Amino acid sequence: MLRLLLAAAVLLLPRPAAAAPVVPVEIVAVATNRWAYRPAEVRIRLGQTVSWTNRDPDDAHNVVVATLDYGGRYLGLNESDYLTFDRPGRYPVTCEPHPAMGMLVVVEAPVFLPLAAKGARTP
Repeated sequence: MLRLLLAAAVLLLPRPAAAAPVVPVEIVAVATNRWAYRPAEVRIRLGQTVSWTNRDPDDAHNVVVATLDYGGRYLGLNESDYLTFDRPGRYPVTCEPHPAMGMLVVVEAPVFLPLAAKGARTP
């Protein structure tokens, strides 16, 4: 009877949470120069961060991602802004004082490959 009670008590103990997968954080760099984002399009994985650095000595720029309701601060020369994307999709980016400036951030969803069935042969 004591063993049964001990076994039941062990089952009721809180279990440690599963460790979250470790995802490398990578920053994808974009520069603003001569009223343009360079490169004009970046493709990133879910959870990655994009940094925008103003390399234009003549103008301040900012980063506006309207679909995320994000409008970053104005960046002086060599100042940066960062945004981490946590949803897949296509995100147009503009500069508020220079509406002709634009770029696209494409956030790709992770691809999950099915695991081979036990005993199945793989090429």
